[in-house]
This record gives sequence, structure tokens and C-alpha cells, in this order.
Amino acid sequence: MLQQNQISLRLRFALTLLVPVLALIWLGFSALEVTLGTLDGTKKATTLFSEASAAKVVVLALQRERGRTAGLHNAYGVALGRQELDDARAVTDRAISKLPEPSPQTSAIPQFPVGTN
Repeated sequence: MLQQNQISLRLRFALTLLVPVLALIWLGFSALEVTLGTLDGTKKATTLFSEASAAKVVVLALQRERGRTAGLHNAYGVALGRQELDDARAVTDRAISKLPEPSPQTSAIPQFPVGTN
């Protein structure tokens, strides 16, 4: 093994700085990993938000149709409000047709079939 006086000053300086430099490199890669994980989570949240916004439109149309159906059925019976019910159903069908396909990022969320009767 080399004696301390046999090692050059330049080599001693390099060996002294090696550990802090390696620690900084490791911390940099750790910070990068956390940042990329946060970015991925943000993309998933954005996708979920946009799909939830589209689903909200469908839910509102279904609620309006349901409200009209209940109101007209209680007030007039089925035969008298048929045109209004068909109009409400058409609005609901248009909202469902505009609903985007679920993205692969949200495939872990259970999907329920959406259809009209």
C-alpha cells in the first residue's frame, strides 16, 4: 500500500472530492426520479379530470331526462309528454356519443357499460 507521503497532492485532492461528488450525483438522480414520478402522476390526474368532465355532461343529461320523465309522467301520463321525452332522450344520446373512450391510464378504474334503452 502506498504511504501518505507517496501520493501526489493532486491525487489526494481528487480522492477527497470523490465522495461528495458521488453523493451529489446520487442526490441528483434521486431528485430526477421523484420529479418524473410527479410528472406521471400529474398526467394521470389530468387525464382523469378530462374524462370526469366528459362524464359529467352525460350524467347531467341523464338527470335532466330522468327529471323530465318523472315530471311528465306524474303530471300528464306517458302519452301526453312523449315528444318532450324523446327530445330529452336525444340530448342524452348526443352527450353519450361525445363521451371519449377511456384512456389506458384509467383502465384500472372499473368501466360500466353506457347505453340507451
